[in-house]
Amino acid sequence: MDAARKKTFMLGVGCQKGGTSWLHEYLCKNPSVNMGKVKEYHVYDILFAPVKKRSVLDMIKLQSVNNNIEIRLKFIKDMDKYFEYFDSLCTGDVDFTGDITPSYSGLPSYAFKYVKDRLTEYGFNIKVVFLMRDPFERIWSSIRMDLRNKKKKVNSIEQIELLLRLYDKRDSIFRTQYDKTIKNLEMVFDENEIYYDFYEDFFSETGIQRLSDFLGIEYIKPDLDKYVNATQKQEIENIEIMKTIISNYYRETYFYIFDKFGEEKIRELWDSARFLI
Repeated sequence: MDAARKKTFMLGVGCQKGGTSWLHEYLCKNPSVNMGKVKEYHVYDILFAPVKKRSVLDMIKLQSVNNNIEIRLKFIKDMDKYFEYFDSLCTGDVDFTGDITPSYSGLPSYAFKYVKDRLTEYGFNIKVVFLMRDPFERIWSSIRMDLRNKKKKVNSIEQIELLLRLYDKRDSIFRTQYDKTIKNLEMVFDENEIYYDFYEDFFSETGIQRLSDFLGIEYIKPDLDKYVNATQKQEIENIEIMKTIISNYYRETYFYIFDKFGEEKIRELWDSARFLI
């Protein structure tokens, strides 16, 4: 460990379907950046806030055929290996690394404190990035992604059934309650260590320049026409009904974000906000 060496660790905490795959690919184009073998390391969520009971078992079963899973299991067994790994990536001209795992948005404040303390111990300058998206659109997009990954095709009625079944389940809730994520982050990190932005406003040269300045890395002109891990929308009849149900279920989150970032701005960005009662 060389505490005097200038190096930055970016902790990407989400949100899921908020542009993090595009961001990871963009960062990897920078010669001063080395994000390691994978985008999502899924270490802290397994240790501090398990989101799937079978996560570890599934990883153990797959480790012999997947090197990316093998490295994650090594980190879970010995967290020193995690910090040593990222420290080792910062060599030569590389002074920036990180872990972008959207499910970290569900971590409790004590988990963030552990992360901060250990990264500081290894001499890292810490930058936290949290990208948010219209809650309804985030949930709908995650459902489409799951269908795509499972190679399932469903009609519009079946999509509505999935929305009704999943919008209030634990996995959707912790990924969508941005207010809780922000409160947990701000209990641990200083204001100048956290970057907030919105999926609907992020993908522009101005947005990427703004983030690059925060991260302290060279701005590289982004390919804004390229989509990463995107899903195709299907027209759903009476979608307004679903927007009304889901937006009002998360109304506490909407109003918290209104207060923190400006109601007029967020209403312009998030179409589903107009369905709040």
